[in-house]
Amino acid sequence: MLSKTSKVLLGIYAFLLLVILLTFSDSFGFFLLIITGLFTLVMSIFIINDVKKLKNSRSSRIFSVILISLILYSTIMLFYGLGNIGVGEKGLVFSFSLLALLIFLGLSLIIGIILVIINKNQITEGELNKILSLILVVILVILFYSSAVSGMARLTDNPRFCSMHIEMKSNSFIFVKGMKDSCIFRVALDTSNVGYCKQIKDTYVDIANSQKNKCILNVARDLGDTSICYQITNDNQRQGDCVRYIAENKGDLSICETSGVDRNLCYSNIARDSSNPELCKSITFNQEKYHCFSIIAIDKRDPSICEKYFPTDEILIQEGVNPQDYSKTECINDAQKGYFN
Repeated sequence: MLSKTSKVLLGIYAFLLLVILLTFSDSFGFFLLIITGLFTLVMSIFIINDVKKLKNSRSSRIFSVILISLILYSTIMLFYGLGNIGVGEKGLVFSFSLLALLIFLGLSLIIGIILVIINKNQITEGELNKILSLILVVILVILFYSSAVSGMARLTDNPRFCSMHIEMKSNSFIFVKGMKDSCIFRVALDTSNVGYCKQIKDTYVDIANSQKNKCILNVARDLGDTSICYQITNDNQRQGDCVRYIAENKGDLSICETSGVDRNLCYSNIARDSSNPELCKSITFNQEKYHCFSIIAIDKRDPSICEKYFPTDEILIQEGVNPQDYSKTECINDAQKGYFN
């Protein structure tokens, strides 16, 4: 079926896939993915020229074009996921690569379908679309395996499905290390079940990034139950934040007085949420207290709050506050504009 030229191009394509698999630089890898996508666009035209010569119906040959194009570009994404390029900062390498490959795929399909349509031969004989379909299905199963496993776990609210995850790589989007924990994390939050949180192993993270502790914090916040916060281990800061979040959600100042909670921040956030500058008075650190007054004045765009709660610059200096940072004049100007200068 394939011409000599198409076979040579497929060989080059296979080589590019191998380079994608072995590349360690995401900056070089991005350009490699784009080059491979462009090359695949050119190669698909030669392959489609071979396809249009098949003694099949027009609809069959169009279907072959669609399958071949999907296989070629899905394979690029598969090798990208299994390789070492990485997704880049904030996933930008992945996002731009996926967008570019989708554009190339669209062009391949358009060109391929046009080439088949303008060909007059429509004799019906045996097809190879079953084989192509099987190849595409296998590629897509591997490509979306992790998403399917997580989807089943969340659909059934059952974290046991999460154990089916395959973990191989740390910086990719296929078979990523830590996917089992992330899967359990999502099921635990969906069900607000702190027992599921405790199944998280935290194998690939340190204490500061503990998925288990983040999970417990979120479940506690969702349920509004401070007792759950104390199931957080080896992280007093997150434990205190957990209690504070609940206090802020409930608007309960008494919870702000709990040991280990950042009391001033707790009062400040409740004051802002309730638009009540009177609560700022209870903040013991003067700099934070005047910030609290200022942010409420800005939120409400109400300079009268500044007039009422800010003393003179002389008194601010006595209280250890730099008037260049917070002052009645600055507060009024910021409130009028609606943002900090």
